[in-house]
Amino acid sequence: MHALKQDQYNKIKEHMPPPCVNLLVTYQNKLILTIRNNEPAKDTWFTPGGRIIKNETLEEVVKRVLSEETGLHPTTITHNNRRPSLPS
Repeated sequence: MHALKQDQYNKIKEHMPPPCVNLLVTYQNKLILTIRNNEPAKDTWFTPGGRIIKNETLEEVVKRVLSEETGLHPTTITHNNRRPSLPS
């Protein structure tokens, strides 16, 4: 397998945004927010979130993203069954 060059990746990403998740997490009855390290909205408060890795299940991505961004590990995972929204 060959890695894409950055300009190729940017062109693909421009037309096909990568699948991502944003998590609404409560801990001790409070909503967890993080400060974003990357664009968009860098350096602002935001819900934890990240890209979905190929072949990753919803449960796996939730556990990974939550751990990476907060150090927390979920005890219960629920989802809202919403379809993803894509930019127009």
